[in-house]
Amino acid sequence: MGKRSESVNAGDRTLDDLAMETLIPPPPMEIPGMPNKATPDVRRTLGGRVDRRRTFGLREPAPSIALAAARFEESCIGGGRFDNNCAHFLANAFVRAGYDDLLRRHAFINARCYRTEAGSTSPGCDPAAKRPVRAREMEEWFDYKKVRSKDLSRTSGETVEERFAPLRNTGFWAVFQRDPSPGGYWGGHVCIIDTDSWSYYGTGSNGYWHWELQHCYQW
Repeated sequence: MGKRSESVNAGDRTLDDLAMETLIPPPPMEIPGMPNKATPDVRRTLGGRVDRRRTFGLREPAPSIALAAARFEESCIGGGRFDNNCAHFLANAFVRAGYDDLLRRHAFINARCYRTEAGSTSPGCDPAAKRPVRAREMEEWFDYKKVRSKDLSRTSGETVEERFAPLRNTGFWAVFQRDPSPGGYWGGHVCIIDTDSWSYYGTGSNGYWHWELQHCYQW
């Protein structure tokens, strides 16, 4: 794959850009000490706590990372599904949690879900969904929204527990993960971690907690 620009305009997307949006990520690995994927019971408990209408039921709950976690599903409202859906489905959860700026023209978000061309074997989305589909662009949005951030990128010999110890019991964080090693997965991965219950919300059965880069954002 050729060298790719870090910033891509929506109207000037190369074949490399399109390929990166649908490239299949490597299989997740189970690592001792990593957070567990949120179970249906954990999700229901979280929803009961944060997904409540305000002001006598007249107003939606306030947007938050926790609410996005509660509303996360491995799907998009547009109905599409691709080979790599971490940003696609997480963006859907943030939109459902009230972050509708993700739907509008945005300085950070260029690639969005779309209807696949006729004859393709991969179903696309209703174009009206407009969910972002790049993990790297979601990280730019996390950085834009942040009130605080933590770089927990690995150094030699650190375990998951050691790396994430500074975040334990500090609530919900949006996380960007990437393997920068030669041959590593360029696109990265995004999810939400609840550092109180030590569970995560996102695609994949295990996540990518073994990857070197671990950037965490909170607002």
